[in-house]
Amino acid sequence: KVRAYNWVDRRLLVRGDRLVLMSETHRRDFRDVAPHARVIHNAAIPLPQEGDPVDLSADRRAGPDGRPLPLVGVIGRLSSEKGVDVFLHACAALAGRDAARGLPFSVVIAGDGPDRAELEALAARLGLTDRVRFLGAVRAVWSLYPQLDLVVLPSRSEGLP
Repeated sequence: KVRAYNWVDRRLLVRGDRLVLMSETHRRDFRDVAPHARVIHNAAIPLPQEGDPVDLSADRRAGPDGRPLPLVGVIGRLSSEKGVDVFLHACAALAGRDAARGLPFSVVIAGDGPDRAELEALAARLGLTDRVRFLGAVRAVWSLYPQLDLVVLPSRSEGLP
């Protein structure tokens, strides 16, 4: 199926007025249509430094050896396409591997949306209530990133990379 899509792409791309690519590597991959190809790199926009910083130090749980566990976060809209339910199921699977030790990391979920109540209920059904904290909408998102050891993007669909 993928080969068929690639074949169709190659036939159509040469007819376009412009081909926008994300890297020089992609430009090399499409050198047969390079005369009308332009590279536009993904933008990195600094996060606005507004809102009161959020302190996540209380969300770090200690492991069996007393050392703090890694802090994992999901930041985004709580709606179906974002896949937070998939992340919660993965957390439950990890917690189930070694019930005595529990989840091998602490979890915070920052954001709000139409699925928040459903996701909180899912976390409860999966036995994760004491391991996952829903922060709600966070204005000072900039304050979260330096405190997290890992940010997970469990998205089912993203409109842009």
